[in-house]
Order: sequence, then structure tokens, then C-alpha cells
Amino acid sequence: NLYLLVISVAISVLTFLLAYVKRSKFLLIQSKIENVNNYFDATGLSVFTIMGVETIFTYGYASNVLLSISMGVLTGVGGGLMRDIFTGSSPYIFTKHVYALTSILGACIFYALRLYLQNTVISTIVGISVIFVLRVLATLYHWRLPIAHVDEEDCECKGK
Repeated sequence: NLYLLVISVAISVLTFLLAYVKRSKFLLIQSKIENVNNYFDATGLSVFTIMGVETIFTYGYASNVLLSISMGVLTGVGGGLMRDIFTGSSPYIFTKHVYALTSILGACIFYALRLYLQNTVISTIVGISVIFVLRVLATLYHWRLPIAHVDEEDCECKGK
């Protein structure tokens, strides 16, 4: 375990030093790096969402739909939220609204399949696939949820 920690820290430091020294080349391939990171993010979102729902099944609370879906979404979205906060970037959940929606949809599909099929493997594969594919497509095609626009003239709270 100590060896893994030392190797991980050494590789991290080496990577950051290399990125700093070669920052001009790094900036040229930044869009490619973001594209690869999108696939890793989609993988993390899908796997952790399903793990969160499955945890509720494991502890015997599968009859509580709201708890199951909420746990899946919080687990899936929470990791990405922490990553964005630690890196100082704007969290995806606030800028890419489809992000949480894919997690909700995948959690619902997994929950229904897991409950009625009672086959963890098929339910997991379908749930992870739905979230992953929707997340990647949402990024590729720049899907956004509709935004409600309110004119100040129409607002009853004007002047307060």
C-alpha cells in the first residue's frame, strides 16, 4: 500500500511538472484532453450513480423509490462536483444541466430493472450504458435544458 501511494504521488508530481514545462504544447492539445476527460467523467457519473442505487438495495431499502434515486444521483453527481470544486472550475451540475438529468434517468431505469427483473448484471449494464451514452451525446451535441426568461416588466416584485 505504501508503494502504491509513493508511486501515485511521484507520477502526479511528474505529470504536473511536465505540464508546466511543456505548457505551450499542453495548450495546443487541451481540447483533446478535455474530450478524453469527458469520457472519464461520463464513466464516473454512470458507475457511481448505479453504485448509489445498488447500495440502497443492499441495505434493504429498495421499497423507498425516492431514497434510491436520490442516493444514486447524489453519489454520481457528488464526485464530479467535488472534482470541479477542487480544480477551481465551475461545476458541471450548474453549467451543464443535462448532467444531473442523465443521472436521474439512468437511476430510474436501473431501479425499475433491478426491482422487476431482479437481475443485477443486466440492470447494471443497461443503467450504466444509458447514463454514459446520454452524457456523451449531450456533450457532443451541446444539449441544454430550456431556460425560462422573465422580463422585469412582468415581475410583480418590481420595486420591492
